[in-house]
Amino acid sequence: SSRRRHTRYGTVTGVQTCALPICTGAGPAVRLDLTNAAPGSVAVLVAGQQVPNPAPLPNSNCGLIVQPRATFVAVVDAAGGAAFRFALPPIVPLSLDFQAVTVALLRNGRTAESSNGIHLSVQ
Repeated sequence: SSRRRHTRYGTVTGVQTCALPICTGAGPAVRLDLTNAAPGSVAVLVAGQQVPNPAPLPNSNCGLIVQPRATFVAVVDAAGGAAFRFALPPIVPLSLDFQAVTVALLRNGRTAESSNGIHLSVQ
């Protein structure tokens, strides 16, 4: 049996991310929910490790606080939400960070916002 824990960190600049542990028929999983995003924007979930200094996003006051090792894409729904669901691998210990970035194409150009970071630890 493993223990899962997640910790939120970083500054929220509009988009928010939260993690929920879930159980599926295939075993333990995690669901990452994105809220407060621009409807119809593209959400990119970045998985990797936290960086000491955020990288600036173009045309934004937001920063990227996770060094991308993998990315996952979803379209934000009309309510401003998107969800990402992952089965947890049977590897212990596991330590991984996540952050969502949304990109919207508006009349005045492209905008990007980033969420808080989520650190997931499985022991």
